[in-house]
Amino acid sequence: MKPKHAVLFCLLCLFVGNVFAQSDSKLDYSIRLTDAAQHRVHVTMSFPVESGWNQVQLPVWNALYQVRDFAKNVISVSAMDSSGNALALKQADKTTWQFLARGGMARIDYDIILDEAGPFGAQFNAHHAFLNFAELLMYPVKGREWPISVQFTGVPPRWKLATSLPSLSVPAEKAGAPSAYVLHAEKYDRLVDSPCEMGEFAESDFEQNGGKYRVVIDADPADYDASALVTALKKITAAETGWMDDHPFDTYVFIYHFPRGPAGGGMEHAYSTAIDISAAQLKELRGFESTSAHEFFHLWNVKRIRPRSLEPIDYTRENYTRALWFSEGVTSAVADLALLKAGLLTPAEYFERIARGITVLQSRPAHLTQSAEESSLDTWFDKYPSYRAPERSISYYNKGDLLGILLDLKIRQDSHGQRSLRDLFKDMNQDYAKRGKYFADSEGVRAEAEKLTNTDLHDFFDRYVAGTAELPYSELFATVGLVLEKQQQPVADAGFTAARNFTGPLVIDQVNGEEARSAGLREGDEIVSINGEQPARSVDQQIASSKPGEKIRIAIQRRGERKDLELTLGQKFRATYMLREAPQATPAQLARRAAWLQSQDEGK
Repeated sequence: MKPKHAVLFCLLCLFVGNVFAQSDSKLDYSIRLTDAAQHRVHVTMSFPVESGWNQVQLPVWNALYQVRDFAKNVISVSAMDSSGNALALKQADKTTWQFLARGGMARIDYDIILDEAGPFGAQFNAHHAFLNFAELLMYPVKGREWPISVQFTGVPPRWKLATSLPSLSVPAEKAGAPSAYVLHAEKYDRLVDSPCEMGEFAESDFEQNGGKYRVVIDADPADYDASALVTALKKITAAETGWMDDHPFDTYVFIYHFPRGPAGGGMEHAYSTAIDISAAQLKELRGFESTSAHEFFHLWNVKRIRPRSLEPIDYTRENYTRALWFSEGVTSAVADLALLKAGLLTPAEYFERIARGITVLQSRPAHLTQSAEESSLDTWFDKYPSYRAPERSISYYNKGDLLGILLDLKIRQDSHGQRSLRDLFKDMNQDYAKRGKYFADSEGVRAEAEKLTNTDLHDFFDRYVAGTAELPYSELFATVGLVLEKQQQPVADAGFTAARNFTGPLVIDQVNGEEARSAGLREGDEIVSINGEQPARSVDQQIASSKPGEKIRIAIQRRGERKDLELTLGQKFRATYMLREAPQATPAQLARRAAWLQSQDEGK
């Protein structure tokens, strides 16, 4: 090493050491970006150990409610003491390693492959690194509460770092040399709830009502209009912080990826969100606005207003809860109310969204056999195509959204317009989030709602949340002067059903039409494109504008081989629902409707 480089190296070590010391870290990680072509990083972790056997684990799940076994990507684990002597190490199970030590400090080293794109994954390549830390960082079994420091090395010179955690940039040894970053977290749970993006991303920040918002975008600048996105975000964040009368952060980070290909989904975190949207879907901003509004409201619902069944987090097995209908589905209901408040959704569009949601739920025979609570419990089956069949399951997002809407109307009805869903969330924020407490799943929601209505809501929750009775659409929509109408409409039928497991390909799970089978489609085929366009989340949605008898082009992939097929669409009759204004609505109903659409209590 040249003397000049040695001095710079010492200064860098001193700088990093000072950062570690200032954070009082007890568990120190170093992540070296090793090989972008092979998506390989090297992890070193150092921490104090007890005399005897010690254990480290890598979570089996994170982000999605799916066991994904991140240890499958781990390569070559080793352990040594502070003197560099190898420690006896053996694997205890698929995700746990144990080693024998005599106390003092220990160091664990391993490589891991990171190549899962999207907000639920971890990916490192020549373009960027997006990291959900639970997918790459092991933790000492007895050290989840320890303060943590993380150092990144080997970072390309032009790459920046975006995260909600406190971070510092370490100067490069020389111009053009790899740089480094250091960040700190008070404990492991906070670390893995704080993803980071590294790369040459664009950033458009803004400040509003005392809060700072970082808007980080990893995409081709030609594919989006940053000013339009920020304008929408300003309206959404203002509407939701105003709706909650709360501002539980100093800085909030939006991380967006807009790839030119299949993408979709968002993942909430305590002080940030990561969202992927296909660049093709940015031609109009409805999807961007809805996803952003949903994920931002998770700042309260699920991250702070949190069901007791999700705590403490168990990274080694499924965390079962009956409350996802509320934590996810009702979040969607509030997101739409926020879009209304922000002026990004009109009442007519809102009614149309509600009607579409009803159509989706009523079209699934499983709505008569699986409750919203059971759907929440069974979310761990979502990765299996057979589970997603209409006869087998419903979506707690879909039914929870409708339950949120109807619960709002029920609270308004029983309180004579004096209380609402907004009051429910504000009270739960005070009673649980602000006090560091967790609510008792569906029973906790019911108890809080009853404080507002002074009525017994057991029947509503027993029948519609825990049970499978048909939802009381007509009764509750009538209170705001609306009528739900059912129609049978002829629509194009593709003759097959397909589903996507969040970030995975759209896969055909059932071929039920003769035309589809004659065209060559089979169960298990991956859909590459429909009429030259990438597949949407729903085949019915993609062919909605087509007519029975039309021909469409479908490109599929089967066992690695691409096939281009032509399919003649069949015809089916589908029950659809429309939410219309009642022609004889009373002044009282119209007044309640106005208050509902404005998220206000009557008379205020």
